Amino acid sequence: MTHVEEIEINGVVYWHKYLSNIHPDAEIGTGSVIHSHVWIGKDVKIGKNCKIQAFVFIPDGVTIEDNCFLAPHVVLTNDPNLEVKGKSCWKPTLIKKGAKIGAGAKIKAGVVIGEGAIIGMGAVVTKNVPPGETWVGNPAKILQKITPDMMDAYHPDVNKPREFRCPIHADGLEGMGYWCLCK
Repeated sequence: MTHVEEIEINGVVYWHKYLSNIHPDAEIGTGSVIHSHVWIGKDVKIGKNCKIQAFVFIPDGVTIEDNCFLAPHVVLTNDPNLEVKGKSCWKPTLIKKGAKIGAGAKIKAGVVIGEGAIIGMGAVVTKNVPPGETWVGNPAKILQKITPDMMDAYHPDVNKPREFRCPIHADGLEGMGYWCLCK
């Protein structure tokens, strides 16, 4: 039987906290869950009720608003030109409220992921994503606009499933807290 270490500090749940590199000055909102092997920089702000899965990289200058989900192996960046000249070249990256980012997605520095947007697994996002859109691919492009008739009312608990009415059975979205009504 495997030992699972879950600790709560100031309203934030950490899974195997000591297997992660989380700067003590990072701001993490209450109700958030941080899994193991996560790297979070000093000037990072994470909102309330976010879920950050294993092996996520969040460098300085990133803001993640409330109720967001980042699947395993998501990489956010802060230096758009790979110049390694320090903070003067960094651009802030913003993940707006309720956004979901699929496993292995990469987000370029300076990008804004809009409120309620969904980024597909493995996507490489190089430009801003408008609110309520699903983007996939490399480079990421719009797949569809998420309309109110496709999704039930917004639910602040990212750990509870929400209905997703999809044209192709929501493949890949089940792991992001959605389940398809078509199946």
